[in-house]
Amino acid sequence: MYILDTCAIIGISWTKLERAVQKGVDFAVCPTTCFELASHLIRSEEKDYARARTNFLKCRMPHLLEDSAVRWADRASATQGINPGRRDERDLLLQMLDIVSEAQSLDDLHARCLRYPDGFMLPLANHGERIDEILRGEEQWYKDRMKQLLRESEFFRLPNGSYGITRKILMGNLERAGGSESPDSGIGRRRAVNNAMAQAPYIGYMLHRLYDARNHGRNDIDRNDYEDALICLAIDLDRNDVLVTEEDGTIKALTHTAALLEREACVMSKDEFVQRECQ
Repeated sequence: MYILDTCAIIGISWTKLERAVQKGVDFAVCPTTCFELASHLIRSEEKDYARARTNFLKCRMPHLLEDSAVRWADRASATQGINPGRRDERDLLLQMLDIVSEAQSLDDLHARCLRYPDGFMLPLANHGERIDEILRGEEQWYKDRMKQLLRESEFFRLPNGSYGITRKILMGNLERAGGSESPDSGIGRRRAVNNAMAQAPYIGYMLHRLYDARNHGRNDIDRNDYEDALICLAIDLDRNDVLVTEEDGTIKALTHTAALLEREACVMSKDEFVQRECQ
């Protein structure tokens, strides 16, 4: 399955995506991408509404995945600690897509309401503010955590003097991530391995961002990396999922991670996807 990120959805024309649908291509989009495009739409001005609306409605063509954390938890059999509200996000987005398909103007859109699972009705504009607040909070948590790791982690130096990730470094981080549940949880070896491999693209991506920052002398992490990290968490290596993106850093990180794990490539460029699947 292909997973298209925000840059890919925006960069691939409606006609090309329709062609992929007609060919029966198995491609999907994460809630994170839809939320970002919905945020652009709700905060747009009237002159930009048609373009933002088109980009958001492109998300109706791919399969809409469950939340990335939910997908990871289901693969790793680690459902404890997942906010139950995350399982509602897909249904809310499907509802938003239906609403936006009917709203021909920004004023019309702002007059619409979204129905929550408990029956509560909220104006779509207010839901957009809620999305922004949640995303900004999660981005800040990610940024703070990555900055802490950047300060406190020991980085492996290669013979050429730069810092680099080896298979041993990656596997060590995966083992720690796989066994991160409470010692009282009774996590077994098989479950620990499943947990670790379910996070491999996610852990690999974050490691590469940390090492890239260290090699370039930066003491900060771009908060926008959070959305890319979440999409990486959705990748299932056992299903041969492939992320489609235009982000060079993401392509390099996932290409190297797959090579270290001796797995097939789990990332490709937007242009390669279009050439392969949209002609």
